[in-house]
Amino acid sequence: MNDQKIREILSAYVEEGMRQLNEEEMAGADHVYSPKYEKKIKRMLWTEQYFGKHLKLGYAVRYAAVFALVVLSMFAANEASARILNVNPWRYIVSFSKGSKMEHNTYQKKPQKSQEPEKTVISDCPNYVPEGFVQTADDKDEAGVYMEWNRKQKEYL
Repeated sequence: MNDQKIREILSAYVEEGMRQLNEEEMAGADHVYSPKYEKKIKRMLWTEQYFGKHLKLGYAVRYAAVFALVVLSMFAANEASARILNVNPWRYIVSFSKGSKMEHNTYQKKPQKSQEPEKTVISDCPNYVPEGFVQTADDKDEAGVYMEWNRKQKEYL
């Protein structure tokens, strides 16, 4: 008896044994798995199918995708706030890195019910200074105007 003959006999024996099994009579055949368990198994099989031996690469790709999603959502929130609220956080942050001592805000008034064009109001210095404050600094450069008021060298405006 050679190896090939032994393999044929064993495979025939296994096939006959499998035909005789009735799945409904087996223990645990009627068991229903929880949705949480099925979800974990599907995720594990998906990860194994797409990444196989490179499981760490799969996790790195997932983290990179989450990071990209967070950055894109922050960009979208910035654009929405700039368009809806007329406040652009990136311009505010960048204004500090341009070499100016003070950021310069521009506000646009929304028109009333009539269709008036938008007006831009720019204020370089305050209209009201509380009593006791004395102007101590007044610098002008291409980025803007920097003014400072002190009261008894403790409080600053």
